[in-house]
Amino acid sequence: MPDRPVVPVSVRVISYKYERYLPQCLAAFAAQSVQPHSTVVSDDCSPPPHGQAFRDLAAQYPHARFRDTGHNRGTVNHVRDLLADLDAAYYILFSADDYLVDRDFLRDAVQCMEANPSVVVVYAYHMPVGNDGRPLRGDLAPGGAPVTLMSGQHMRDLFAFDNVVPAVAAVVRSAVHQRVPVFPIDNALCHDWLHWYCLTFAGDFARINRTVTHYRMHGANLSMDIDRDRRTRDLVDAAYAALLAHQDTSAHDRALLRRGRIHRYVQATTAAQLWRPLVRHGGSVVTWLSVAEVLSARIAERATHWQRRLHDTIARGSP
Repeated sequence: MPDRPVVPVSVRVISYKYERYLPQCLAAFAAQSVQPHSTVVSDDCSPPPHGQAFRDLAAQYPHARFRDTGHNRGTVNHVRDLLADLDAAYYILFSADDYLVDRDFLRDAVQCMEANPSVVVVYAYHMPVGNDGRPLRGDLAPGGAPVTLMSGQHMRDLFAFDNVVPAVAAVVRSAVHQRVPVFPIDNALCHDWLHWYCLTFAGDFARINRTVTHYRMHGANLSMDIDRDRRTRDLVDAAYAALLAHQDTSAHDRALLRRGRIHRYVQATTAAQLWRPLVRHGGSVVTWLSVAEVLSARIAERATHWQRRLHDTIARGSP
């Protein structure tokens, strides 16, 4: 796209054995209505043959700088190293297996930042897709107002119960890291959620009310690996412990975090083990309410599943 205006955004793309997805990711940035100030693609020392395939791609993208960590750093340290060298007022961190589907996202995010100096993060809705790019759910973007501004405290209240910015892709004000370190808490599953939570102490957030990113779910996806290992509950619980120990959390924040911790612990517990949260948290009202909510949701989900199966069976048996 010739003569695109340049915006002060550093694009930083991380990869580990994702070279087959990288062309689609970079093509989506090239299709943006504006041109980022710089693009760096970093591979975390992928093993053969992935590493060589990654290096072979470099010649195809002369406007991007390709780099290799030299030895495997792990996700959190990889990102910390990459974001230590920002060269613009804003940045967007992206995983090579995901891709933008809204050509105006960078333009609109920068305009939002410049119009609202208190905003430190601009994010948007994302769509989980399969390895073939097919959506895995309906579009959740509400429409209506193009942008929603939210205070840091409001976002912190939401983050106490879940990661409401589940896709890493968001435009961040680079200067915020003068106060908040990049990925300040190391956690194999929750590093991005912890990152967003800590950024709420530095300013406000804005949400562009459109779906702008396709978030790919596949066999090499970190979230799927963690789910398969059944370590989700322990990693989430450790994340809550870290947030409760954070020096900036108020009494209000800690109260919500304790409630969120119980609820997430119950959510990640199998039906046969639901007695564990009751023992662990002393049978509090919050624990009982969380157990009841999770049970009712699982029963409703199972009922819907069997209703669909019955409907399909009747349909197949119809003349």
